[in-house]
Amino acid sequence: MLPPVVPRRTLRIRVDDTRTSTIRSQKANTLRSYFCQPVDRFCKLRGVSLRRIMDENDTSNKTTQGRFVLTVPAVNFFNMLDTTPTVTCEAVQSSGKCVNVVSDDCSLQGRPVELLDAVNACFDFHVNTTIDYVGDSDLRISSSILVNVQPPPPFGVFPDDVLTSTGYAVLSTATSALHQVFLSSLREDYESFEEECAAALTTTTTTHL
Repeated sequence: MLPPVVPRRTLRIRVDDTRTSTIRSQKANTLRSYFCQPVDRFCKLRGVSLRRIMDENDTSNKTTQGRFVLTVPAVNFFNMLDTTPTVTCEAVQSSGKCVNVVSDDCSLQGRPVELLDAVNACFDFHVNTTIDYVGDSDLRISSSILVNVQPPPPFGVFPDDVLTSTGYAVLSTATSALHQVFLSSLREDYESFEEECAAALTTTTTTHL
């Protein structure tokens, strides 16, 4: 008689992170104008590794939306797995309001390859990130990440609470680090945008004198 089949357990890991950054000036009209800029502006900030996926058959408006690949800094699990997560995401702009980034496509690359192949086959992933502003003074980024995973060997020997707490720690640390870098770059880019607007206004005013 064959031994009974033991169903693989599924662990659920969720991370929610929201951060804000106060800007120097408080001009609601300028903030709205900034969030009317092409979506690529928000996906190509300093220190953020996002690459647009070019598709000649894509007839959508490339100014307000696009598909991008995000490479996340390397992470380590239990000193057994060194991996660089790669997320393929869709960015959509709501003109003057926000940029929303969603994805359910994440793959792990690194070493050992055989173990990574097994891990990639046993989890599903979803992220929803919103980049917007609050009132007249704060830039904001908010993310909700959900991962469902069926631990493959050799991770299956660890208790659920150990795997869940470790997964949460790794995921939340990576998310927090990304948010900090992105928000800092976003604030710098917004301040550059303000200077561009001021220079354009000065030029227009001088021209009409």
